[in-house]
Amino acid sequence: MKIYAWYVRYIRRDPIYAGLVDNFYEKSVAEYYALIARREDYRARWFKVWRGTEVEGGLGDKGVDFILTVPNALPAVPHRGMRHGWKACGYTFLFNLLDYSAGVMPITHVKSTDVLPRSFRARNRIERENYRMYDATAMEGLPVGVEVVGRRLEEERVLEGMKLIERLMKGAGLGYVGIPL
Repeated sequence: MKIYAWYVRYIRRDPIYAGLVDNFYEKSVAEYYALIARREDYRARWFKVWRGTEVEGGLGDKGVDFILTVPNALPAVPHRGMRHGWKACGYTFLFNLLDYSAGVMPITHVKSTDVLPRSFRARNRIERENYRMYDATAMEGLPVGVEVVGRRLEEERVLEGMKLIERLMKGAGLGYVGIPL
């Protein structure tokens, strides 16, 4: 893998993809535990920010109830649609690493007018392979979702956040309606 990573970095000039490939190797026990220590430090820092103790001016003791984000760079893809997109962990990866509670819910549908602009150019191989799967016309009607993220062990708060979003969307006349099969 090191030779391939070198090739991707210096010949293909794609340092992002090379960085991903460069780490594909079996880890020793020492490397594994070092990664666990880094993960735990990262979790601790996120927890401080979430509580509001590391934010300039602080958030008081209120902190953050939940985060609303996108689960993936793409909407839902057709069956077998991710066979080239496995490298893009999706945005849910961060919250899996942190072991936070999360739920994904559909909000709207892909419309055939959601095409990429002609000027769009992928910046690296990961983007190129993801966006080659994106076809707004073929994906028309597939769901586009959001992810609701809460702190560790706060699944109930995440579910309540999802209910709140659903209620607000319906109240605005924008409630999600699935497409009959």
